[in-house]
Amino acid sequence: MKAVILAGGRLDPDLAKETGLTWRSELPYQNQTFLDIVIEAMPGEVAIVGGPRRDDHDWREGGERFIQSFARGIEAGGKGRFLMASADLPFLTKETIKTLLNQDDGVSTIQYPIVEMSRMNAAFPNMPRTKLKLKEGEFTGGNVFIVDGKGMETLLPIMQQAYDARKNVLKLGKILGFPTLLALVRAKLIPGSVAIPELEAKVGRALKTKVRAIISESPELAADVDTLEHFLWLKTL
Repeated sequence: MKAVILAGGRLDPDLAKETGLTWRSELPYQNQTFLDIVIEAMPGEVAIVGGPRRDDHDWREGGERFIQSFARGIEAGGKGRFLMASADLPFLTKETIKTLLNQDDGVSTIQYPIVEMSRMNAAFPNMPRTKLKLKEGEFTGGNVFIVDGKGMETLLPIMQQAYDARKNVLKLGKILGFPTLLALVRAKLIPGSVAIPELEAKVGRALKTKVRAIISESPELAADVDTLEHFLWLKTL
């Protein structure tokens, strides 16, 4: 399966000062850059969006904003099913990606892996993570998706609108529908009150497509390193 890697994330000023680098994809781990680690984990052809220009793969310039780079990534992926990943996953392996692909249902437009925090903490103790408690447990989100290119093309306009309105709750509610927004708020404010199928259904209804959360046993999918706090933690390993 083809993979698209979003590599256009610039380092925060404090992390850039610490490392002397510009891009997250350039960060080092075990004598490799993060980007090369992610490339090696992928099972087939790779396209890269953003970051330093490369001649060894299909490289495309990133957009000025994330949603623009995301759209270029969808274009690079083509009409079929493909993987989309961030370039800041230093623990990613071929086996991790193979396990994720084995969970592909073959029909959902977006499949998003989530990992239980107990599994994350066991694999990567003390790693700072954003988390959300649902009825099924406490989870953190992964940074590798399985997407359907043809279906994603129809979603880009609404995703653009949602991205532009992300800081305006009323506008976001109008775009996604208030039932969807309320479920997300309830999940945040009342831990354990919302189940995964409810979120899948509401988000899918808002986007007019099938979305699916994959409960993954691979903490490497969620171990992204993109802040100074994360990088200093990485150096302790």
